[in-house]
Amino acid sequence: TYGKDMNRFLDTFVGGWQMGWLYNYATGSPFTITGQNSVNSFTTGFTPNVVGALPSAQVSVNGSYVTLFPGVTQIPDPSRALVTTTNALNTRATLFAVGNSSGSPIFVNTLPGQMGNIALGAFTSPPVNSLDLNVQKDFKLTERFNFQLRATASNALNHTQFLTPAAAQLAIGSSTFGHVTSTAASRVLVLQGRINF
Repeated sequence: TYGKDMNRFLDTFVGGWQMGWLYNYATGSPFTITGQNSVNSFTTGFTPNVVGALPSAQVSVNGSYVTLFPGVTQIPDPSRALVTTTNALNTRATLFAVGNSSGSPIFVNTLPGQMGNIALGAFTSPPVNSLDLNVQKDFKLTERFNFQLRATASNALNHTQFLTPAAAQLAIGSSTFGHVTSTAASRVLVLQGRINF
């Protein structure tokens, strides 16, 4: 409590304030990168094959969007080369994969009937951290009544909390692979007043 021994006049305005804070930190939740053609697609999802150096999941601003995998690019899936050229069928193959900045594959789709070699939940979304603050003061009105003024600020520093990409952005065939499209709540300020008796 700040200024609790001030004279009555000063105490009315600046004394007796109580302050508190709470810092929240939590690691991100696990998420799964998905592909196509895998045999476990009927249960908890299907994963691709990893054939290159895994990128680390980190928030990065890339022009007009935010991504968890900076430097990756969409490339034609190598399995498209296996599609027959009869009747130009190969030109209708539309599978895509994820490559590094030089175009070398990182994630590719499994062949029909095969399982991906990356585990479910192998990646972790960004951590969440925020600072909550509160201040309050009791103003004595009479012997029986007092007025309490209280202000709280959730995520007081207004730190942006990025959430896990939606399922559509975790599929390697998506043109928006790795894009983050949602955030947690921004700073919330609440002012409260109550009379106690």
